[in-house]
Amino acid sequence: MTQPTWHAASADFTRGVKRIAAARKQFLTGEELAAKEGVPDAVAASWQRSRSAGVFPDIYRVPFHDDLDLDSRLARCARPVLERLSADMCDVPVTIVLTDAKARIIDRRDCSTSVGRILDSVDLNPGFSFEEEHVGTNGVGSVLETQAPVSIIGASHFSEALVPFACIGAPILDPLSGRAEGVLDVSLLAGNWTPLIDAMVNAAAADIGRNLLHDRSRSQQALFDAYLRVDSRTQEGVIALGGSTISNQRAQRMLSPAESETVQDHARFMSWRRDRSSDVLGLDSGRQLQIRSRTVRAGGEPVGIALTVAEIPQGDGAEAPRASDHVARVQPLPPHTPGLPRAQAPASAPRNPAWVRAQDTVRTALALQQTAVVMGEPGTGRLSLVLESFRERWPQGRDVAIDSGQLSARDRIRVPRQHSGDTPTLVVLRGLEHLPAEAIGVVNAFFTDLASRARSSSATDSAAPCLVAATLGTEVADELPFHRILDHFEHSVTVPALRHRTTILPTLVSSILADLAPGRRVRLHAATERVLLSYSWPGNLTQLREVLKYALERRPVGEIQVDDLPGFCRSSSTRRLTTIEVAERDAIIVALEEHDGNRVRAAAALGLSRSSLYRKLKAYAVTEI
Repeated sequence: MTQPTWHAASADFTRGVKRIAAARKQFLTGEELAAKEGVPDAVAASWQRSRSAGVFPDIYRVPFHDDLDLDSRLARCARPVLERLSADMCDVPVTIVLTDAKARIIDRRDCSTSVGRILDSVDLNPGFSFEEEHVGTNGVGSVLETQAPVSIIGASHFSEALVPFACIGAPILDPLSGRAEGVLDVSLLAGNWTPLIDAMVNAAAADIGRNLLHDRSRSQQALFDAYLRVDSRTQEGVIALGGSTISNQRAQRMLSPAESETVQDHARFMSWRRDRSSDVLGLDSGRQLQIRSRTVRAGGEPVGIALTVAEIPQGDGAEAPRASDHVARVQPLPPHTPGLPRAQAPASAPRNPAWVRAQDTVRTALALQQTAVVMGEPGTGRLSLVLESFRERWPQGRDVAIDSGQLSARDRIRVPRQHSGDTPTLVVLRGLEHLPAEAIGVVNAFFTDLASRARSSSATDSAAPCLVAATLGTEVADELPFHRILDHFEHSVTVPALRHRTTILPTLVSSILADLAPGRRVRLHAATERVLLSYSWPGNLTQLREVLKYALERRPVGEIQVDDLPGFCRSSSTRRLTTIEVAERDAIIVALEEHDGNRVRAAAALGLSRSSLYRKLKAYAVTEI
């Protein structure tokens, strides 16, 4: 390319620099800035942040870090752009630096040895961190504070040591998350600045951002492509869920952050077993949303969900389409039948729509004295849901739980004796998927006796009913014996897994803590809550209770810290690890904790190379320590 003509600033610019220098002197003496001082808003705000952080303009200290990842994804994606930019600006008196998201320099290219030697004096070298809270206003830290390009020229710097320089920085944005992954900065002597540099830096930072997108794994690229396709074909809100979450402006305007979390939870539940599904979601505000989702695949493997969200006008009488919960010929009941009792959660308590729907369906089936199958993963609270729904309507009612897997051909399920005026008795067949083939006749005989008793009691109108429900897992083979008894059931519903109910996890945690430690002052640290929210919970509520019980043993009162949780909570891996992998993962977590999250020192303590540690952290999906 043609080299720009490098020159000293114009007379107007020189006057502007002098005004800023005078304003800086005024600000540092404790006076407040007036709008007429001619200081850009971004610079004035940065000066204020620098002073609030305790930065002294006449004391220059730049923190140094020795645990940099010089071969990170950002460094790899930036390398060709830095090489091209260095070639284009060959012999121009500038230095090009790349920093990570913590303002730490991870690459530096000198286009002129003369300016490079001068910048050495202010520690513009790999490993040094130019965060605003340590160095004051500068072309790296101020970019990360504002998430926008900045030009800090001469006296716009807060620190006296940096006043001779001009620093032009631009954020490197991840196209999927929108977060700044780092900063591209060009530094030079203030007198050599020209507006052309700003345009070159912004364009180069955008190029690095595009490289980040291209470097995404096949799954992330597939998710992004699916989002673009859906967004181009609809006027509705669009959200893509996978390794990152992407949403268009219509979805952002339509949903509050809390509502967006509820929609995402429900979409994961909808897509749990079906590639395409449609449902109507009722929000606590009374609004209703039409959600359509489809699973995004890459190489045949599911990698995320693309969904559209549209608000249903109030008073629309059309029947809401539902995500079906069929089990053979078992049909789901509508969410709620008017006139039947329905417990109300406190207005401030978040609710999970899929759980509310399951609860309403079970309540309705029991009230209509009809049989129901309650599906879900182990530990999701299937039995508790049935029992609580029953006792809510009949507090004095009797209940019997029968383990289906323990039945044999010699057993007999007796229909409880019912007397006039008695409340109903509930019989729950637990774990239908474990029912042995030899016990099919036992269950059929039970339902035959039940029907006979119902006919006789109907004739005399004297006996209370016997209600029946069953629980069933989700990963069940078609050839299992229980399929032969499904004709006895009229309705089914699926209880969402805990990972599909993250919006109510804090409420569940509070409830479990109150049960495990009644009367004690126990609460979660904010970081602890984030760890629990990011975990996949394969054991659902049962596992959550075990984790909180473990934490209480380590900290019986007070604020539960991340260190009080079992090591596996720091991993969000959804695959089942081997015993050796679990031991290795836990050893890595312990090493990171002992070294305050410093990966270089943790790798050395474990006898691993840094690259090997990074690979294992990714493989085990270990979150930040």
